[in-house]
Amino acid sequence: MTDPIQPAGGNGKAASNLRETFDQSVGGTFFRYMLKSLRSSTGKPAYFHGGQAEEIFQSQLDEVIISDLAKATGETFSRDLFNQQFPDHNSSHSLQKYSLSELQPPAESTFEADG
Repeated sequence: MTDPIQPAGGNGKAASNLRETFDQSVGGTFFRYMLKSLRSSTGKPAYFHGGQAEEIFQSQLDEVIISDLAKATGETFSRDLFNQQFPDHNSSHSLQKYSLSELQPPAESTFEADG
């Protein structure tokens, strides 16, 4: 039986597709829960609420926002997870930006305060 998920060296297009799908899935999950929490923290206004139609529109708008955010920034959340889940696919990726482990706090400044 062949492995449906082949390493990046075998088929670059399939590996890239796997990576993009993984990035969108992880990023989409993160942003979905973030927006759900945001929406639940605010109550419905006493006036000017559109009722069920507004709720349907808002949920559809949230899905579009989630999809766009996941495509734009999903990789920043999923790079380390992807490398742990699929160690054979650790080739260079065209969308590589910054890993969470690479982010460092700024060095302390060397200027002296007047005083």
